[in-house]
This record gives sequence, C-alpha cells and structure tokens, in this order.
Amino acid sequence: MSRPFTPVYSSTYDGSDLTLCKILEAVSTTSSAIAPATTLFKSVSTADDNRNRVKTSAGSIFTIVIHHNSGGSGGDRYFKFYDTAAIPTDALVPEWTIPISTGTDIIIPFSNGLVFTNGIAFRITANYADNDNTSIAANEVYTNIAYA
Repeated sequence: MSRPFTPVYSSTYDGSDLTLCKILEAVSTTSSAIAPATTLFKSVSTADDNRNRVKTSAGSIFTIVIHHNSGGSGGDRYFKFYDTAAIPTDALVPEWTIPISTGTDIIIPFSNGLVFTNGIAFRITANYADNDNTSIAANEVYTNIAYA
C-alpha cells in the first residue's frame, strides 16, 4: 500500500521541516539555469500615446508590472505590445493588448518568457482599437518590465 504524498520534507542540516514551496523558492533564487539574467525597463506615462522601444533585437519578457493610478482624465487605458525593433506606428498591429482599469495594479509573470522575435516595443493609449493613438495623461500609468 502506498503512502499519501505530503509536500513536507525534513532537513538533514538542522532537523526542521521544509515545505515543497520553500524548497522550490530556494532553488529558483539560487539557480541561474532556472531564472535567466534579466534587464529592467521602467517608464512613467507622458501626455501622449507613449510609444516605447524596450529592446531592438529578439528577446523575452519575464515579468510585467503595470499601475494605472486614478489621475488624468480617468477611464481604462490599453497597454499594447509590438514585436518590432522600431518605435510602434499606427500601422502596426499589436501582438497583445492588456486593458488596465483605473486604480489597478497588474502583475504578470511569464515563467518561460513571452517571446518577441524582432524586438520589444509598446505603447499605451486611451482606446482599444489597434491603430488608436489617443493620448493619455502624464504620470497616469507606471510600467516595469523584466526582460532578456
């Protein structure tokens, strides 16, 4: 008869118990094979459609943190990612659009990375349409991106 699985293991070092989560946490923070080296990108919105180029060659995003405060003219904002080495234009179609409600924080981790083959770029607009270029207010959206 098999024993039921329990995610608790005894440490041979000091006799204390470790949960599986603690073990995985320790491995993920100490192993470079699991957590690739990343570069950090930070931006604060300006009073326009916030066209940003993060990386001019192929890369992957590992974490996105977006904060939309209640300042500015209010309303939802739209964070649009582009697979390009250039500054996004109105003619480009975003690969991915994230709606951001007023007063919210969005944190999205990608354990294997969100892959971009040409480059990483984004812009933030006031409307959802792919070709929208409606400006938002300065200091309205704060963005942090960890990429490689």
